[in-house]
Amino acid sequence: RFWDLRTRGCVNVITPAATPTKPGAPVASVCVDPSGRLLVTGHEDSVCSLYDVRGSRCIQAFRPHSSDVRSIRFSPSAYYLLTAGYDNKLVLTDLQGDLTLPLPSVVVAEHQDKVISGRWHPTDFSFISTSADKMCTLWALPPV
Repeated sequence: RFWDLRTRGCVNVITPAATPTKPGAPVASVCVDPSGRLLVTGHEDSVCSLYDVRGSRCIQAFRPHSSDVRSIRFSPSAYYLLTAGYDNKLVLTDLQGDLTLPLPSVVVAEHQDKVISGRWHPTDFSFISTSADKMCTLWALPPV
């Protein structure tokens, strides 16, 4: 749900994709891109869904993990998406190009236990992650 705090009301609702036989999986993480045009959700069934906020439609659903997606964040430029999952991995997905086509993804880091969160550095091409392995790690990516 999108809430307008000025009017204290809900202004939009986006519902996870479902099939006639299976309801949408619970949402475990959510993020809006810096422009406010895209919304991405991470689900307990390992699916990520990318939505067009203004059009209230799902652009695509993809599966970068093999388990729950517990953290999902757009990079500050919104060129990339960082996801963290209960499969112990952090995955970088490239959002440059046609968002309706398959999105290239690569595992960029891994913990010994479930990854709880991943957060981008505000200006550098790096991120920090926390895990059930009791580690908080700063990861630096090579320049692109």
